Amino acid sequence: MDEAKNYLSGLPLGEDWVSCIEAWVKLETALEYGAKTKGVLPEAKMRPEEWSKWVAKKRGGSRAYHLVPDLVRALDIEDFGVAFVKWWHRMQPSFRHRDNILPAEVYTLADGNNDDIWARLHKGGPSGLVSVLTMLGWWGRGGSADPNWKAATIDIRRVLECMTAASMKRAGEDLEQDSARKR
Repeated sequence: MDEAKNYLSGLPLGEDWVSCIEAWVKLETALEYGAKTKGVLPEAKMRPEEWSKWVAKKRGGSRAYHLVPDLVRALDIEDFGVAFVKWWHRMQPSFRHRDNILPAEVYTLADGNNDDIWARLHKGGPSGLVSVLTMLGWWGRGGSADPNWKAATIDIRRVLECMTAASMKRAGEDLEQDSARKR
């Protein structure tokens, strides 16, 4: 996680970006960097093709951040942004789907039954949410002036914050149950 965190934190993409990375670090810490919810994000076939070209797993699941593609020259950054947002939108719980490029700005269910609404995305470790942040960073390097990039960054931060809150709540409930069993 340190290599990814250093790479992502080093991208000069503004305050919204910094907040998004901080939210991701909190979630990964709660998930013990994949120890609790390791897995691959859904819709892997929908990821922008640049990810598949770049992924070069090394021992321990780390990535070659020193070999990050220069997307500004390699492709039309706007096309990459559209592909990224389509993938992000496709992974969302159904209550966030809409006929717009970005998911609906809804982060909880109206009925209050929010248990596991983020289960599809609740993936830590090298194949989890770090891939979302890495590609968002790539897009931002060439397209941070794009209002869709800023909106996606804020949306992803809010989702990460919801998942962190759910993880903390679940951890608290687990501690309470453990204490009750010991009595």
